[in-house]
Amino acid sequence: MIKFPLFFVALFMVLNGFAQGELTSYSGTIKGYRKEMGFSTGKLLIQNPVSGLNESVLINISEEGRFSVDFPLLRPQECWVYFPFSGAFVYLEPGAKLIQDFDIADVPKVTSVFSGDGAAINQDLGKVMPILMESTLNSINKPLTPAQYKNDCLMQENQKRAAIDSIKRVGGLHPEAYRRALLAIQLNMAYTLMEYNNVMESAYRRENQLSFQNRTPMRQASPLPAAYYDFLSKLRYGDPRNIESAFYQAFLNKLKNVDLIADEAKATWERAGSPLQNAIRELEKQPTRSEQDSITLHLYRTIQTSEQLKMGEKMRPQILRAVTGSDLTLELELMRLQDTCWKMDYNQRPLDETTLQALKLTLKYPVLMDDVVHLNQQIKAKKAFSEQAEGSVQRQVPQGAADLLLFYMLQPYKGKVVFVDFWATWCAPCLKAMKDMESIKAELMAKGVVFLYVTNQSSPSEAYDVMMPTIKGEHYKLDADADNRLSTYFGRNGFPHYALINKQGEVVNKDFKWNDVEDARKALTALQTANGE
Repeated sequence: MIKFPLFFVALFMVLNGFAQGELTSYSGTIKGYRKEMGFSTGKLLIQNPVSGLNESVLINISEEGRFSVDFPLLRPQECWVYFPFSGAFVYLEPGAKLIQDFDIADVPKVTSVFSGDGAAINQDLGKVMPILMESTLNSINKPLTPAQYKNDCLMQENQKRAAIDSIKRVGGLHPEAYRRALLAIQLNMAYTLMEYNNVMESAYRRENQLSFQNRTPMRQASPLPAAYYDFLSKLRYGDPRNIESAFYQAFLNKLKNVDLIADEAKATWERAGSPLQNAIRELEKQPTRSEQDSITLHLYRTIQTSEQLKMGEKMRPQILRAVTGSDLTLELELMRLQDTCWKMDYNQRPLDETTLQALKLTLKYPVLMDDVVHLNQQIKAKKAFSEQAEGSVQRQVPQGAADLLLFYMLQPYKGKVVFVDFWATWCAPCLKAMKDMESIKAELMAKGVVFLYVTNQSSPSEAYDVMMPTIKGEHYKLDADADNRLSTYFGRNGFPHYALINKQGEVVNKDFKWNDVEDARKALTALQTANGE
């Protein structure tokens, strides 16, 4: 038996939320599983609606097809559970023990049965989940007017409601499963309606067979009148149970950044007039521009965008209250807390007790502070561990499967600084960041920095085989198990994601964030010269 220092035990307890109470348990069996199938892991994703951050839990499958994970959960919640043979939302409660037994003997007809806490709710959610997940957005191949699009969406909403009601009449539905299903339909449809311009951009590209790699809009977005958003007044706001829905986070993010706010801010800014606005107009009138004028115009537009964003942030409460017909106290507090938590996580800088207490006093829903405090404890624990680990090999994170995998991947680059780039062929932000990095890449590679590109099976082989040779550096394409292990180890919940490895092969930053290439240059140069080189 491996024994870990007491410090590791304390760190594990804080990072995994033992202080929050009894852990939630998710376990089960997989009938028909064989290790020869090529996978031995799954993943559970927890969306935190208060912090706006995601946490993933690795699910290890034994050779007998059994699995079991324990993890902290602050509220009843629908979490995404992924196995290579299945992906679905599962309803979980704090301290509850849920069991899901799968039968994959006939892969096209995978079935599962729930038992334990919340079994009845989950069994009935399983009946309606195909209806909730159904979407026809990708089948829109030509632009629609706002009225046409809205009518189509509302028709789909009514059809989904009718389908859910039909299931309820015929076989019955648990009241909580029924409530959650109707809420999911409302939230998802409101999100879809707010996505009008993005959906029409995609439809325009499909109609004209244009690439999706270029992120520059190819269609002129249509400012939508406030009347278009009347569907937002039909939702019920201020209900803390809403945030338990798997569909809530996407809805809240879209509401926070709904096009109406940017449109109103732009119109207000233009009506106010300013020397900057006049300067932009004069430069735009020029039939041809010098290089210096082009640089100046780009700078002025950047300042313009920044000013309009700040104006939109100030106008957001007033605009959203008007369009929803609600005071939105809960929703606006969530938006504010997500901004706070994002900054905490981005900078890995905890809040002091005075700041925490002052923040709590501003909330009408003080229970939301539990999530902020939980994140604060995690950041403090990580910082404490980092300080304790300096200069002491014995205080490194205990090796597990992910550490061994990373160890072997890094073996060829011993003694070198490694910049790890998790990417995918379909990820436009990944490709843009790679292009930006090109301006300093050759310089850093000449100094010995290794650029290690890691993708997974979501990158289609054909696209990968074409793109990979054009990206200078070292490349790995992971299978599902290796990707699950490394994504959990690095806390990666999407693309792009970056990490830094020093010359000793130590992970010094599992989630390296950079705003421009100079941030990356400074960080990599500091690691490269750490030993006086």
